[in-house]
Amino acid sequence: MHYKTEFTHGKTTYHLDYAVGDTVEWQNGASGITKSKQGKVVAIVMPGEDAVLKMPLGTVPSQLKG
Repeated sequence: MHYKTEFTHGKTTYHLDYAVGDTVEWQNGASGITKSKQGKVVAIVMPGEDAVLKMPLGTVPSQLKG
């Protein structure tokens, strides 16, 4: 199978169906209400990495998800 992004961290290989620059959609729920949201992938952060350090300049903290 072909994946857009693939990387290994330690003994684990991650296969992602999205890459930096893609628009993605996810579901978010609270108080019994589910909403669909969309966003653009600006960085892929490895486990243990500081996401703030990987963000492009000008990214505000409220834009960090995941």
